[in-house]
Amino acid sequence: MIILAIDTSAKTASVAVATADKILAEFTISNGLTHSETLMPMVEQMLAISGITKCQIGLLATSAGPGSFTGLRIGAAVAKGLAMGLNLKIVPVSSLCALAYNVERENCVIVPMMDARRNQVYTAVYCFCEGVMREISAPEACDVEQILAKAAKIGNTAVFVGDGAVVYKEKILGAGFEIAPPHKILQSAASVAMTAFARLGDAVSVEEFELEYIRLSQAERELLANG
Repeated sequence: MIILAIDTSAKTASVAVATADKILAEFTISNGLTHSETLMPMVEQMLAISGITKCQIGLLATSAGPGSFTGLRIGAAVAKGLAMGLNLKIVPVSSLCALAYNVERENCVIVPMMDARRNQVYTAVYCFCEGVMREISAPEACDVEQILAKAAKIGNTAVFVGDGAVVYKEKILGAGFEIAPPHKILQSAASVAMTAFARLGDAVSVEEFELEYIRLSQAERELLANG
């Protein structure tokens, strides 16, 4: 089966087509253009270049949060449109778990970290054991210092991954932790696809698909603050 995967949870836009044991094609771009400008052209060009037709796709997968509210909604809209047109289900994939799959290293703690601004990050803690990515600490929005302290308590060896790891690089390295290399540190639709293959039972219909934001948007926070 071929999965078409999408990740628009951050500034990077990424699309991929994959089988359970092979990445057939991946197109990733991080040039400052909005996802609404780039996403569908990326999908169309990737399929055309790889020679894969839409009717060969058996399942959709997309990052379902946390991350950029606008980015997630654009990715969800494209995934839903494709799913409706092709009569397919969608596997909602945690943006954080997909980032952890970038590392996929045994015998260490994997800490995906996405910049949530206001000195906060979206984060969780995972470990990759015997071929399975396991969640040690649930996704949350917290201060950088909190996740550094949590990682230190869980294990001495930790690898940080994600755009938050780029923003807070000095703090992470200062705490004695490792950061994923440049070609592994940002969002990847290939990792979304691999995460989806590990969670095929989570596939849902278009009507059932929901995003997981973790925290309220800035507009919603301001509305509450103003009563």
